[in-house]
Amino acid sequence: MISFHCPQCGVRFTLPDAQAGRKGKCSKCGSVMEIPQASASAPNPSGVYALADEPASAPPTTTSSPYEQPAFGATDQLELGQACPSCMRRLAPGAKICVECGIYVPSGRPVVTSRFVDTDELAIKTEEIIKPISWLVALGIYPVYSEASGRSKPYATWAISVLTIVVSIWFWTMEWPNSTSMRWAKNLMLWPTDARVRVDDIVNAYSGPMGESYGDVDALVAALKSEEALDEDEEYDDATILSVYHSLTPNERVFGEFHWSQLVTHTLLHADIMHLAGNLLFFLVLGSRVNAAVGNLRMALLYPLLGILAAWFYLAMTPPGGSPVPMLGASGAIMGAAGAYLLLFPLQKVFMAAWMRWGLIGGFRLALKVFSVRGLLVVGAYIALDILYLNLSDNTGVAHWAHLGGFLSGMGAALVLLIARQVWTGCDLVSLALGRWAWCLFGTPADRQPKLDPAPQISARTIE
Repeated sequence: MISFHCPQCGVRFTLPDAQAGRKGKCSKCGSVMEIPQASASAPNPSGVYALADEPASAPPTTTSSPYEQPAFGATDQLELGQACPSCMRRLAPGAKICVECGIYVPSGRPVVTSRFVDTDELAIKTEEIIKPISWLVALGIYPVYSEASGRSKPYATWAISVLTIVVSIWFWTMEWPNSTSMRWAKNLMLWPTDARVRVDDIVNAYSGPMGESYGDVDALVAALKSEEALDEDEEYDDATILSVYHSLTPNERVFGEFHWSQLVTHTLLHADIMHLAGNLLFFLVLGSRVNAAVGNLRMALLYPLLGILAAWFYLAMTPPGGSPVPMLGASGAIMGAAGAYLLLFPLQKVFMAAWMRWGLIGGFRLALKVFSVRGLLVVGAYIALDILYLNLSDNTGVAHWAHLGGFLSGMGAALVLLIARQVWTGCDLVSLALGRWAWCLFGTPADRQPKLDPAPQISARTIE
């Protein structure tokens, strides 16, 4: 067999001896080359193959072992015949990038790659979508596309999105006037484990819209009338009201109670259409790229796990004895996907759409701008906002602790998958920061690359 490298891009090919002397086209870079004779490409005693245009009998240009790696951080000009520290293949004179491994040889850091994006077409499609939306949402800034790439179609992300839409719409139908379905469906939301029900909470809840849909106000009134212990002002004391409330059945009580299943079910529910649309937009832009990297089965298992961890973090950080306020929404799990995205694709660009629909004075003109930002900055900005809100106020109506818990869980899960050799993007945050020092954790690019992109072979149809 003849083993040789393309003189233009360095890709290695292996062909039968009978093909020697014939011409073919490299399937990687498209350059035409002549297949060398078997003797000109035979492996040397060290096992490192020579380049196609390098004499096979040429001695090594250094006195050290051909497997010796350059010092970390070295920036000197590479010598002829120096081997890639990852795959141990000879490089072209002066080359500082190993094409097969996709690394900068002096440092071992990966070369960041991404899919091609037609920015003009993206801007046109974004404007077509934003125009009708801007009449309802006059001001907004949201991610619309990511240039990160993977090897799988994000079927799990699509399926989770469809399931979330269906369940959320079904949940909204429970809240229709005169419907009593919410009396049991309220326990699909996440209720605090140690909330304290107060008399004021009971009175306010039963006297509002929740009194008829979430609980049974008639049952509470009937139970109170059956009590004979009244004070001098003909009013029930607080102890009596609390005792009567807790004697009601779960469907009659206006507040729900914690169940372990709520750690998952709350991620499928949303308060309204804007809540649902905002969450799913983030999930489809960032989560689909994580899905493409880790695969559909892992994503189907990872997403509910992130939702559980985000909810657990939220419950753990919620002060005990608070009001019984439920939590719903997929934002905790989606921020988990964003945390995994930050670790796997920190430098890939995320395209953002910022728009404003001017009012009467501006003639209702739409101002729209599509721009790109590194994924590290996009995710980092939203996490910074969560931290800021937590320090400024506790009553924003948003589960910021769930966001932070999901984010940390997502980063941790992605790191575990990398160490366990279950996923490989070639441009993760740890490899970019540590270079070859990350190989002891994740393996060398040569160990991982064949699983992602096997070296191309010359097709027999290209041989003249």
